[in-house]
Amino acid sequence: MKKAFLLCVLAALGIFPAPGGEPHRIAELGVDAGAGVTNNLLGLGDIFNSRGTVVMDFTKISVAGMMMQGFAEGGLFFNVNTGPLSFGLFAGVETSGRFRASDALLRFLKEGNDQFRTLEGVLGFGGSVFLETGIRAGFPIKRLRINAGLALFSPLIYMPPPEISYRIDTSGPGGELVLSAIQMNIYSAASLEEGGFSLPDKNIPLGIPLGLDLQVEAVYSLLPKLNLGMEIDHIPILPVRLRRLMRVYADGVNYRLDEMFGFLSGGGFNLPDYPDMKTVHSEDEHFWVVRPLFVDFFVEYRPAGTGLFVIRPLIGFSLPLAPGQSQVRLSAGLEGQINIRKGFSLSLSTAYREQIWQQAVSLMFNLRVVELYTRLSLRGHDFVGSFNDKGLGVSAGLRFGY
Repeated sequence: MKKAFLLCVLAALGIFPAPGGEPHRIAELGVDAGAGVTNNLLGLGDIFNSRGTVVMDFTKISVAGMMMQGFAEGGLFFNVNTGPLSFGLFAGVETSGRFRASDALLRFLKEGNDQFRTLEGVLGFGGSVFLETGIRAGFPIKRLRINAGLALFSPLIYMPPPEISYRIDTSGPGGELVLSAIQMNIYSAASLEEGGFSLPDKNIPLGIPLGLDLQVEAVYSLLPKLNLGMEIDHIPILPVRLRRLMRVYADGVNYRLDEMFGFLSGGGFNLPDYPDMKTVHSEDEHFWVVRPLFVDFFVEYRPAGTGLFVIRPLIGFSLPLAPGQSQVRLSAGLEGQINIRKGFSLSLSTAYREQIWQQAVSLMFNLRVVELYTRLSLRGHDFVGSFNDKGLGVSAGLRFGY
């Protein structure tokens, strides 16, 4: 019972809208913030324990490879709702990062270097920081409700995911880690040269590279108890052209394993400097950036014919539109929501998006002038893993108005 209660109280940064998404005030000012992290190795019990140290027993780990994903976001907005019409302004920031390593590295950490052998694998990582601001509006057309938003965005930092091949060779003294040719490109709206972070750029209009995209949501009232909906986010209109680049590269890197992993025998961790690793800064190359496209189809079913209880199944996909990225990622989810008048809302949901499973609960309290909502989620790279403590998300928001 206690475990079930804990799972319910750890709630959702999911793919569903905030509880009580219908406007509750004529004019309102709001702020939202959220963050989440997911990995397939460390649980909360491994990090927060009585010993005060992070505990990782590689011999008990059975996953194939390492995966980590994290994000943080925040924003503020102002909305005006006049009967069927609505209008709003918004601004925010979104950050995300990913890391993955194939199982060769994990096998070495589990089994050690007692066996003379060679293991090969791939490392991959990437991340971004996006700023955005824009306007949104909503209006009805008979039984159809349209909500649309137009956003200006700029990638403050954008790192396309490179893939680096590695080889672990334990046949020689001390062992060796060999990384193949490395090239990491970090693009930015600002200068990344040492000793400075310069904005704006006098060589482009408005001083900062900007892109433009569109969000559209359409909800059709098919029956008194049933609505059909579709939402498309980040429809590209104008991509961002980034010209400031920091490139880190090397033809190949060799490390002595016994020097790197001395901590395994009680020593310290030492990553030797590699003199052939080079860094260059350039403003001569152009890189076009658009945000990933999200397409969702959903149903809103009200069994009682009112908003007291709502069931929302959802299915969709996302598509990275940046150069070199074309993998379609499926999305799906199911949410059940209870609304008591307009003062309280509780929703439970399960969802899969961006290759992450989420088990979530959301709460909303509306005190007319002030509204508070919070979402907490358990997150995982697979369905069963999303019920353990290896991933957690949290978000909260406040709205003030009349």
